[in-house]
Amino acid sequence: YFVAPSNSEQTEYIIEMAAIVAGGIDELEKNPMLIGFVSPTSPLRLAAKELEIACKFIEHRLPIFIAPCPMSGSTSPISLAGTIVVMCAEYLALTLITELLSPGNPVVVGGALGITDMRTANVTYGSVETSLMGAATAQIARLHNLPSYAGTDTDSIIPDAQAGYE
Repeated sequence: YFVAPSNSEQTEYIIEMAAIVAGGIDELEKNPMLIGFVSPTSPLRLAAKELEIACKFIEHRLPIFIAPCPMSGSTSPISLAGTIVVMCAEYLALTLITELLSPGNPVVVGGALGITDMRTANVTYGSVETSLMGAATAQIARLHNLPSYAGTDTDSIIPDAQAGYE
């Protein structure tokens, strides 16, 4: 299960509950049933609370999902390449921290790269560019020998033709 606690106290409770379900913390560490969601703040910032959350998962050798969310044109450069560079820098920094704290700890990379509409300042997740950046994320993660995750999204508010083609 993906879990996204908002602070280290919630993280402790979630890990404790998962350990009870798994039959103990040792069993949970052997067969993790959850993955902790940690998201750097674009551009190129890692809030202290996000690091604390990551450290709680790493302490128990539980996998973490590193999900940078740079928005092309607002929290990252307007070019797709520039946005991907920001995303890579963010996930590689947290991957390095994870590796230093617990060598070999499972990490999954991905994120929600988006495009900012310059006329409205809205982020559009259903754009073609978002899909291209998702594909680039997977290729870069493969280059770094890391598993990746890319979600799909639409800007449609109902399941209609727009949702289908996006």
